[in-house]
Amino acid sequence: VPWICTFPIIYFAEGEMGYWFLLCLFEVSLLGFPVIMLLDKINKKKHWLVDLTVIFIVFVVLQKSDVHEWKLYGVEVGRFAKASFPFLLGALLRKHKFLYSLCLERNWFYTIALFVFFLVFSARYFVDESILFRIMYNHSYIILLTLGSLLVFNLFKQGAFKKQWLVLSYLGKNTMPIYILSVFFVLKLPQIGDYILTQDTTNIIVMQIVYAVTISVIAIVLSLLLYRIVCGSNFFKRSFFG
Repeated sequence: VPWICTFPIIYFAEGEMGYWFLLCLFEVSLLGFPVIMLLDKINKKKHWLVDLTVIFIVFVVLQKSDVHEWKLYGVEVGRFAKASFPFLLGALLRKHKFLYSLCLERNWFYTIALFVFFLVFSARYFVDESILFRIMYNHSYIILLTLGSLLVFNLFKQGAFKKQWLVLSYLGKNTMPIYILSVFFVLKLPQIGDYILTQDTTNIIVMQIVYAVTISVIAIVLSLLLYRIVCGSNFFKRSFFG
């Protein structure tokens, strides 16, 4: 429903065929829920290894097929092929307390995950040096996406950012409206970008960070203000944000 209702807005604002992430979430839900139901049927003893194996097989089949190349009127409807693994992995963590505890409450897992994350991230710079680095780079998207999520979850589970919890929790709960509404408030100032690129390397990095943070804060605050106005109507709230 949110993808259908926001389609005309984003089309007239940006000329795009709707928000890809809303469409992807809808598609991966259609794929994910039958898989979850299937696992409940075939894995009566609820062994986590069986569930993980089936999920991995589903992901591999999707990757080896041409599903991820599907397009409809220019819209990439096959994005769910890559997003399916993290989605189903989340369902797996929720189902099996052992895996949840392992991935989100163990310091040694965090250390290993962090090391692997940077190793895979660095593989892009050594693609021509070894076939191992080439393999890591070819699969870096899904590895970094999955490990990055687990690392962030682990940080919060360990009690990091306690002083900022209220703010971060508020932003987390309002991720959907921020995603949807920020497109109207992101300032596009190419002159500033051109100026930054003329600076030396150190200043470029510092100025880009400051510029990006400033634009992000403005877009987030204005998005949340508009969201509060939209929430005055339960119909519009459900239509645009689910």
